[in-house]
Amino acid sequence: MRSRYAISFLVSILIYGAIGVLIFNAAINRKTTTADKGKTVIQIKQYTTITPPPPQKQTKVQQTKKAVQKPIEKKVQKVVETPQEKVLHTPKEAKQELIKKELEAEQVSDFDEEFVDLPNKNTNSMQHSKTQAQAQHNANKDIFLHRLREEIEKHKTYPKIAARRGIEGSVQIKFTIDKTGAMKDLILDSNNKIFKKAAAEVLDKVFPMEFDFVDVMLPMNIELVLEYKLKRN
Repeated sequence: MRSRYAISFLVSILIYGAIGVLIFNAAINRKTTTADKGKTVIQIKQYTTITPPPPQKQTKVQQTKKAVQKPIEKKVQKVVETPQEKVLHTPKEAKQELIKKELEAEQVSDFDEEFVDLPNKNTNSMQHSKTQAQAQHNANKDIFLHRLREEIEKHKTYPKIAARRGIEGSVQIKFTIDKTGAMKDLILDSNNKIFKKAAAEVLDKVFPMEFDFVDVMLPMNIELVLEYKLKRN
């Protein structure tokens, strides 16, 4: 038992001794490194002395003003030539010059008259063409209305009830013919319903109407009166 305790004591002493040696060596190394760092810092501070830059000399900039030379205007005197009157030595030359001036004056007056009359001729021709177109339009319209009246009279029939009773009357008709020849916006006005119905039946037979036989401007508004009268013996 005593030998075991002695061996363990010796082992512990060896371990503690080794630990002490390691701690001592670490302390010595730390001191050397801090000393080296201090030296390097001191050396850096010694060698890094900043020298201030020398003061710069201020140079004055002289501004030179350029003299602007104004262009010299050259006055040019215009020489006006006065027309010299032709001196006529003989009465014959004076007479010829007078005749020449009269002819020139007549030519200028004729040119002015032609220039002034030109617009008047154009306006007159335009007015004449407009009147011709209007007259042609009116003539075509009269032909168309005459043909329309013929178609209505051809299809018109006297109502049998009105004929038996001896009733006469009239119907005022208003409508519009569109570009296709169809009737629209029909208005019938009469005191008797029999005649209104008869007029509506007539217009249904007439329209749509062909208008190739004449050149007219459509749409066209139509107003007419359709009369119903009995024939008396």
